[in-house]
Amino acid sequence: MKRIISVVFICLFIMFFNAVSAETGNEVTEDFYIKVNDKNVPARIKSIDVITATKSVTPKAELASSITVIAAEDIEEKKKATVIELLKDLPGIDIVQTGGMASVFIRGARSEHTLVMIDGIEMNDPMEPGRSYNLSNLTLENVEQIEIVKGPQSTLYGSDAMGGVINIITKKGAGKRFSLFSEAGSFKTFREGFEVGGGNDKLSYSLGVTQIDTEGISSAAKKYGNNEKDGYHNTSLSSRFTFTPKEKISTDLVFKYLVSKFGLDGYNYSIGLPEDDPNYTGENKELYLGLQCGVPGFVKAGDQRIGVSFSRHNRDYNNDKDVDHPDDLMCNTFSSQIRKINWQHSLAANKINNFMIGLDYGEEMGKSYYYSESAFGPFVSDFPEKKARNRGYFLQDQVNVNDKIFAVVGARLDNHDRFGSKVTYRVAPGYNIAGTNTKLKASYATGFKAPSLYQLYSTEDYGGGPIGDPDLKPDESKSYDLGIEQSFLENKVYFDFTYFHSDYKNMVDYDLVTSKYRNIAKALTEGVELNSSLKLKDDFTLKATAAKLRAKDRTNGENLVRRPKNKYSLGMDYHFVKDGIFSIDAVYTGKRDDINLGQRIILDSYTLVNITTSYGISKNLEIYARADNIFNKDYEEAKGYGTPGSSFYGGVKLNY
Repeated sequence: MKRIISVVFICLFIMFFNAVSAETGNEVTEDFYIKVNDKNVPARIKSIDVITATKSVTPKAELASSITVIAAEDIEEKKKATVIELLKDLPGIDIVQTGGMASVFIRGARSEHTLVMIDGIEMNDPMEPGRSYNLSNLTLENVEQIEIVKGPQSTLYGSDAMGGVINIITKKGAGKRFSLFSEAGSFKTFREGFEVGGGNDKLSYSLGVTQIDTEGISSAAKKYGNNEKDGYHNTSLSSRFTFTPKEKISTDLVFKYLVSKFGLDGYNYSIGLPEDDPNYTGENKELYLGLQCGVPGFVKAGDQRIGVSFSRHNRDYNNDKDVDHPDDLMCNTFSSQIRKINWQHSLAANKINNFMIGLDYGEEMGKSYYYSESAFGPFVSDFPEKKARNRGYFLQDQVNVNDKIFAVVGARLDNHDRFGSKVTYRVAPGYNIAGTNTKLKASYATGFKAPSLYQLYSTEDYGGGPIGDPDLKPDESKSYDLGIEQSFLENKVYFDFTYFHSDYKNMVDYDLVTSKYRNIAKALTEGVELNSSLKLKDDFTLKATAAKLRAKDRTNGENLVRRPKNKYSLGMDYHFVKDGIFSIDAVYTGKRDDINLGQRIILDSYTLVNITTSYGISKNLEIYARADNIFNKDYEEAKGYGTPGSSFYGGVKLNY
């Protein structure tokens, strides 16, 4: 309640400041605005378009959603290898890596409450226990922009979007471009790849390929006596083809394929820690294919899009016998698919309202097989192929009154073949205060999360009987946030402050008493986020972020595990020459709860400092280097799992 009062007080102060400005004769002139899509938008907001928040291209300045955009130039400057390396520094987003798995927590929500997409194609794996997506294998080739929308987005995307959405936008071909890079560094790491793109107004293409090989570190933390390194290999391909024969008619074909192979470590349940296992390996294959067609609408002022998509996951884990585990053998396979078809129609009814109606149909299927041998004998668990289907219908209205008052209002009906129907809705109003470079924003939304195939149908747990329940209901949530965006001194000073609050109920969780999945969990998350920047000169920028989180299990009052209460960052970007940049970022992650041997423990806080620099030797040749964790901080994201110490990488890139 105190935080809400603080936010309201700040809002009233800014409104008072605006009123004083009006009284003293200050007028709003065209100098306060820039042109975006033939509209006047406050100059304090970057002229950047986003699509994820509304399923249509909209200037970020006209949206009240909490949106973080990582643009192509940011990706290029940071020289990171994977998506998770970019996300780790962001306020309100926490990444936890445990061996070959990377989980994302947006504002304290569960990892399975985040929907991950590539150009709108769903990437979540139906055969993950909670139907989450493992971000550890997602590389950055051919990526134009990453859009993160925080808070429930079930109104547009249905299940899995209860905590937020991460959408990877790939590049469109234009003109002619070609780049080739090669990089080497710590842990015998080698990374190489290329991107090519081109075309004209009617036909364009883009293609990117990346390969990573590394000796890696031990998945189990070295400080507990683990020294066997777990290597990693990744080959990824991403492409996009666009055909636009005439105005309002277009076709986008998106294709992504990746294969990764990696070493893993076992888990010693007697001590509650992972431990070295030299024969434990995994292989992961992912394929995503999507076709989107834009055609004129049924009326002159409308347009529509029709799309189909397909995704497939195959995961294999094998653990042969070795000297330390002479009696143990294991193999485990998972296979899943998602098929979807969608349609949406938008209508600019007048200068104020832009309506959209849409529907989608999705079918998912999955199966798995498990075989193991131990001193207790062989064990087999066969999960035969199961399916689930869902139909979704949504209606949305984007309101814009003179680029000052704007809102998104929407509702959705989902019909799932297992739990029946579910209605969600969302309201997100905003207000640009004339003359003060201020945007006030808020949202209120409900969300839901459908039970996964594993939670519905899992048949047995090492002979203990069925643990799945076909009668499970979806998780439910109610969330709201309040925020302010403000800039001063011709955009040299900028901050974005948001307070958020979410209540979760009926969450599916494993019940130790009945040894089954049940709708028993409840949670509360609330906190504040601050994003700010200070541009001292055109070539020198300071950035700072802060996030405070309270994440509670409402069934027992305990903190939700692996969510830091505090997270802060401080960064600097310095363009020391026209084609050279030096960046340094320090990120502090506060203490977090975790579980070890059934007991609650506290993980220590830590600060990581990373440096990146690049220099253009010529028009076509660039060299770069980056150093991560330069002070060699020993830290844990999860109890017992390894994290890299100081690491250094250098590379060369050719651009044509």
